[in-house]
Amino acid sequence: MSRKVKSIPIEGRGEVTVKEVTPWAVYTAFNSEDKKAEIVTLLADAIDRPWDEIKTWYPSEQEVLLDGFMEVNKSFLSMASKLKVEKLLGTIVTQTLNDLPDVFASLFKQAMEKQRGATAGASS
Repeated sequence: MSRKVKSIPIEGRGEVTVKEVTPWAVYTAFNSEDKKAEIVTLLADAIDRPWDEIKTWYPSEQEVLLDGFMEVNKSFLSMASKLKVEKLLGTIVTQTLNDLPDVFASLFKQAMEKQRGATAGASS
């Protein structure tokens, strides 16, 4: 099996490619002393547009991108749920958000809210 990749058409922006991230890359980013730089590096590998461009997009455009990112990373998010570490991930994300620009923080919050909604009641 290979890395999941998806091309997302965004009106007025063209095609944007999102790719699956590895749990190790997420772990490394969240445990780095410079979390902001590591997360930007992680996302630069996962999304083929620079954050300086994406942060100027409208929320509706960012949401389409976020949905694609969530789709290709569904397995990682599912594993987090099965291992019951989603609360830990949420705590790490919350701590990290303090170091990130507001627009990026908003995207991460949306992702975590979507994940919590998708896994509500999915216990074993």
